[in-house]
Amino acid sequence: HSIGLITYGTLAGGILTGKYTRIPEFEEGDRRAEFYPYFREPIWSKTLGMLDRLHPVAKKHGKTLSQLAINWTLWQPGVTSVLVGAKNREQAESNAEGAEWELTNDELELVDELSSAVIQAPESV
Repeated sequence: HSIGLITYGTLAGGILTGKYTRIPEFEEGDRRAEFYPYFREPIWSKTLGMLDRLHPVAKKHGKTLSQLAINWTLWQPGVTSVLVGAKNREQAESNAEGAEWELTNDELELVDELSSAVIQAPESV
């Protein structure tokens, strides 16, 4: 219907940045652990496993996991823009670089496969 989509939570509360190696303890009032099932088991372990497999793909392109997540999201049908948070200019610039390169078809399929396994995990539905 020629309707574009703008995504929200593209980096899943920061988990797709790769900065978390264990379940974080968020400050009072931070609802990420409640909103995103990725911060709870059994999905936490599945998510870390996915990131372990995606890190070499990002590295091959000289990109970060955040940039890979942004890039993959932009390739989804109907997506015209992604919303991502940034705490400073460097993060904003880095996030913008997520749109300036291309994953191969095989890489897009790999991300599809891995992310589907996490999203379809029993706790995430």
